[in-house]
Amino acid sequence: PAACRMMLLGLLWAAAAPLLLLLPAALLAHGLQRARPAWSHRRRRAVAGALTLAAVATLWVPERLHFAQLCTDLGPPRVLQRAQADGIFLDDPTANSFGTRYLYDEGFTWMEARSIYRRDAFTRYRKVDGRIVTEEIDSLTAAYAVQSTHEVRDGGVSVQRTTVSERASGRMLASAAMAHFEGGRAKWVLGAWGSASCPSPISAEGSAAFQAAYHLARDTLRGR
Repeated sequence: PAACRMMLLGLLWAAAAPLLLLLPAALLAHGLQRARPAWSHRRRRAVAGALTLAAVATLWVPERLHFAQLCTDLGPPRVLQRAQADGIFLDDPTANSFGTRYLYDEGFTWMEARSIYRRDAFTRYRKVDGRIVTEEIDSLTAAYAVQSTHEVRDGGVSVQRTTVSERASGRMLASAAMAHFEGGRAKWVLGAWGSASCPSPISAEGSAAFQAAYHLARDTLRGR
């Protein structure tokens, strides 16, 4: 299928994108051959490679440092206060699909979300005998809200935030944020090698923070 082919091409590009740098490096080496004929072939290649990498670094390093500062500003997941709840209002556009993990995996017995059928209505999802049963309702009953937002910023940066709050008062109980950097202006020649995420699941500390963000609602409202 075309979708599979496109996905395969995307994966190949992400892994092999730095090979594209060989073209400008070769062009620079050719230019140096005419400008500096006395230089050895090895020296011309070394200078061309260094200039190519310096140009990419000039684009990538400032944006990567800016992303690192953003990660510092976002900070780790925070649970300010815990409570007990069997159900939640999930304010998330993927509530009717990926959101069902709150019932299957996170320990909640029901959740409410915006209806995909009626603009001003809501849907209640319940887990009954291992399956999901839905019911359209006119108003919310959940005492606590779990909200997920996704923000795309300049420079190929995206930020996903999750908050847990008390619906009646708006009081924040917990918050977490995860961010991803695609490589900025240099992403087309760096591919996956120029990207970064925070928290990073690669390190032990980052993996723990990632898990805390993923299970924020469970850890805040289910007492596990």
